Amino acid sequence: MIPNIVTSVGAGAFSYCASLTNFTIPESVTNIGDLAFAGCTSLSAITVDSNNPAYTRLLQSGLCLKINAAGML
Repeated sequence: MIPNIVTSVGAGAFSYCASLTNFTIPESVTNIGDLAFAGCTSLSAITVDSNNPAYTRLLQSGLCLKINAAGML
């Protein structure tokens, strides 16, 4: 679990972490770097904290975070 004091997930932070199955974007995260989840072949769910102003807005506007077959965000 990412602590609620983290504001950024760096580029490639979890790249090729085959054991990562889900990820929650906490309220505090306002930036996710490129390919942060590249190659995470077991990643099946990304949840956004409902109080996150940066990413909840995307969900409310009908946009969503998509993971392609390669597991990239």
